[in-house]
This record gives sequence, C-alpha cells and structure tokens, in this order.
Amino acid sequence: MRILLGTHLRRLRESKGITARQAAATIRASESKISRIELGRNAIREIDVLDLLTLYGVSAADREQLLTIAEQANRPGWWHRYNDILPEWFQAYVGMEEAARAIRVYEPQFIPGCCRPRSTRPRSSRSATSRLKSASGTSSSARSASAGSAKDALSSG
Repeated sequence: MRILLGTHLRRLRESKGITARQAAATIRASESKISRIELGRNAIREIDVLDLLTLYGVSAADREQLLTIAEQANRPGWWHRYNDILPEWFQAYVGMEEAARAIRVYEPQFIPGCCRPRSTRPRSSRSATSRLKSASGTSSSARSASAGSAKDALSSG
C-alpha cells in the first residue's frame, strides 16, 4: 500500500509542477524523505499526507480516498509476523500482492501449446485443438485426415 500511495503522491506532485524540495519544505522534511515516501520505502504520517494534498490542490473526494490508503499503508501486513523468516526483498512482493486487485502471470520461458507449431505441441494441446475443430463443424473426413497427419507427425518425430 505504501508503494501505491507513494506513486499517487508522486503523480500529483509532478502534475502540479512542484519540486521535491518544495514538497519537502511543506512537511518540514528533506528531499530524500520525499523520495523514500514516493518509492514506498517510508511510512508517512497522516498530517504529512494532509499537508501534501493541500499543497497539490487535491479535491475532497480524492483526499478521503488517499487518506484511507495512507491509513492502510501504515498498518503492518499479515506477513510482518514472519519477519524473522521472510527475506526483506520478498516482503515488498507480498505487500504488492496483497494490495493488488488482479494478478496476471508473465512467463517469458513458457509458450502455450496453442502458440507452438503443431509438431511441438504437447499431446493434450493437439487433442484439445481437434476437439475444437470438431465442435466448430469440421467434417468427419477432414477430422480423420488431420488425426492421421498428427499420428504421422508423432511417429516420425
């Protein structure tokens, strides 16, 4: 949640053309503290959030939403009980996972069967493809011909 809050604060600051030095002066802090807050590395007091939101000219509705995020960001997550066994670098990932609304998977070393050439597809992908063809109305002779070519490809590979 700290990363989410920090990202929002940085976008607001940059959209208003306010420097980190000006923001730091508003909350009586250093530029490096602003940087750490915006990167989600430091907790931020609610009064500092209020001061920054006033400086950035944030509307009342957005102010409430960001204050709620700030309150949640300062609460320790469930994984903090496991500080002694979880490496520090991993805790950031757990925090992002908890704050996420959706998780999408990116696997650069995995190519789904449907994207592979027929000859290299796993057997289950080939049978799934033939089931899809049969459901779409491919004639039985075309299906048997493609099944034969699949058997030939298997036996020759």
